[in-house]
Amino acid sequence: MRWQHPQQGILAPAKFIVLAEETGLLNAIDQWVMREACRQMQQWQAEIPTNPPLIN
Repeated sequence: MRWQHPQQGILAPAKFIVLAEETGLLNAIDQWVMREACRQMQQWQAEIPTNPPLIN
């Protein structure tokens, strides 16, 4: 995961995870990452079916 900062450009997790922990946003970030990973996997499965499927 990377953060597109408006002034500093793309930031690696090491640059913002501590801040996310301190401000209580880490749980929200974790949930977003999981939703996006599942959404992407579902999209890939729909576009490129495999046997067995990537997801059930």
